[in-house]
Amino acid sequence: MRTWAYHANQIFKLVSQRSCGRGRQVALLSATFACLMSAGSLQAETFKLRIGAGHPPVLPYTSQAKAFFVPEVIKRVKAQTGHDIVFTEAYGGAVAKLPEVLEATRSGLLDFGLISTPFEPRNLFLQNYGYHVPFGESNPVRAGQIARQLYEEIPELKTSLHAHNQEILSVFASSDYNIITKKPVTKSGDLNGVKLMAAGANATWLGGTGAIPIQSGLPQAYNSLQTGVYEGVLMHFAGMKGFKLYEPAKYVSIVNFGSLPINLLTVNRKTWQSLPENVRGIIKQVALEYERLVNLQTLEADKEAVKVMTDAGATVSKLSEAEIKKWAVALKDVPKQAAKEGQTLNLPMQKLLSRYIELLQASGNKSVGGYQLK
Repeated sequence: MRTWAYHANQIFKLVSQRSCGRGRQVALLSATFACLMSAGSLQAETFKLRIGAGHPPVLPYTSQAKAFFVPEVIKRVKAQTGHDIVFTEAYGGAVAKLPEVLEATRSGLLDFGLISTPFEPRNLFLQNYGYHVPFGESNPVRAGQIARQLYEEIPELKTSLHAHNQEILSVFASSDYNIITKKPVTKSGDLNGVKLMAAGANATWLGGTGAIPIQSGLPQAYNSLQTGVYEGVLMHFAGMKGFKLYEPAKYVSIVNFGSLPINLLTVNRKTWQSLPENVRGIIKQVALEYERLVNLQTLEADKEAVKVMTDAGATVSKLSEAEIKKWAVALKDVPKQAAKEGQTLNLPMQKLLSRYIELLQASGNKSVGGYQLK
């Protein structure tokens, strides 16, 4: 997209090549630039952009894209620059399903992608670091702050996305992961022989318990609990409440596996570079506000989920600190395995996890001190 500055430069070259006197050249150039500056400052452009997600706009990171990020960018860009932004919104897999958003944003099918990193365990290996430190930060606001600090300190968290033709704008923490079962669980040993739904990387969190992990998804969880396919689910509060798992499974055990920074807002690099600098600055600012808003809303949603489940008759209990530390000891090699895999991929997972654990401990976390990285 060519701006007034581009055309001014072309005219400058043209006038410079003319054989008129120097005084006349200066006069012509001055008049030309004055006119272009005046016209350029008044000239507004319309930028048509597409934003999409695999999840529907019911989770905080997608619902606030629709309610806050999109309208706020439109409003501020118009007020501060005169330009118009027109967004086409495609949530719930309308353009790209959950495992497709990264590629859709890379190719330019989407300009802005709301990516759920667990669906890209290899392509977004570094960005999935939270899965490799169980019993991390359970408060989504603080988890988001730690994530932001790590993204600023560890360059590869950003630059590894460049290989996928994307820039990172926002990092969102998930709801806190816990366990919901059909029988009471007061210690990790109570899970011995229990069939638990666990998805992907978080199945490693069941190590040392004797639980039987079953790979499945939330849409099947309610019926599978009813029919006995499994007897519990390792899931965040949002999923327990949203899918009403507290109806077939009445016992919620708070173990605080952690609120994981696993949702991202990214932008296609070609799209990003095509936007004026002042527009990019506005989008960056709104994206950071959007990030903080989502993490705060997730914290409030977790509190509400516990209340809803309790009011519905579920029994909510918390494992003791001693039990959680004992469980963490059984998982001490989980970070080491991820660090080793990072070496094979030439990615600094060890450095990232080491710093993450340091920040967790600085926040008062007493469960992660025994984790091994070498």
